[in-house]
Amino acid sequence: VHPSKQTRMVSSSEVNPTHDDAMETMKDLMEKIESCIKKLKTPDNFLVPPDQDVFATLFDVGDCVGADATKFTLVFMGSRPSARDVVSLSEHVKKTIDKFSAWCSAAAHTCPSISREVQINAEPILTAMKNIVERVIALDLEREPEPHLVGQVMSTIQDLKKMPTTESKAVLRQLLRDAASVKSVVTDVEEMVEANDARGEAGEDEELAAAAERGMNRVGLDGDRDFEDLMNMDVNLSGKELEVAKAALRMVKGGMPALKAVIRALSSPTPSAHVASGPAPGELEPVAQASMG
Repeated sequence: VHPSKQTRMVSSSEVNPTHDDAMETMKDLMEKIESCIKKLKTPDNFLVPPDQDVFATLFDVGDCVGADATKFTLVFMGSRPSARDVVSLSEHVKKTIDKFSAWCSAAAHTCPSISREVQINAEPILTAMKNIVERVIALDLEREPEPHLVGQVMSTIQDLKKMPTTESKAVLRQLLRDAASVKSVVTDVEEMVEANDARGEAGEDEELAAAAERGMNRVGLDGDRDFEDLMNMDVNLSGKELEVAKAALRMVKGGMPALKAVIRALSSPTPSAHVASGPAPGELEPVAQASMG
């Protein structure tokens, strides 16, 4: 092909894209979003101008992502949009996603605790945008995505704006999540212990027989068993296992006062005074007692 003719062919395709061209750009956009989701775990280095607020800029770009989500409704509403409009939308959104990813990287490099918060809050936004693109592709670029898909993007962006922007606040947020998880586990284990206490200690032979009836093996679970079967199984503990469970409960519950003390210190308007003194000895005593038990 003569170079001049090849140039004209490419130019013509760009000016008058086909439906297949539009579909290809949408698929490229989806791949871009998937790539940015993976990048949240290993953010790139991003040089931030010294006079620019990283988090304010990130939140502003997040609003741009939300605005782009609404454009999918505007472009695809009513009659089928032209391939040119679809290509234009795809290229525009791709630039916004790139910019959002770059500022996520900038914020993530602030400190490890902030990096964790960026991943927790940015991934749902990108996933929600990916869902919109996937839906539009599934609809063969003929009509707009359902409102709840766009609403999901807007909701996750609001969550992003509540993200902690200092290391101490980020650590506090994680501690609160951990405390909630520990409390939930403690409740579950307490219920299991109480149920076993009520049943009384069963003999080892009886336990093996009961396990066999459930299709379980006390030595280990078949690797092919469904996770649902594991979660729904009736847990009968031997006497020794029950003692271990109770000791673990004492250990975890004994450590809760210390965790609460740290949370109070980080939540205080003047945390330095609390941090300097640390948890009271009486609050740490249950931990020591549990560990010796």
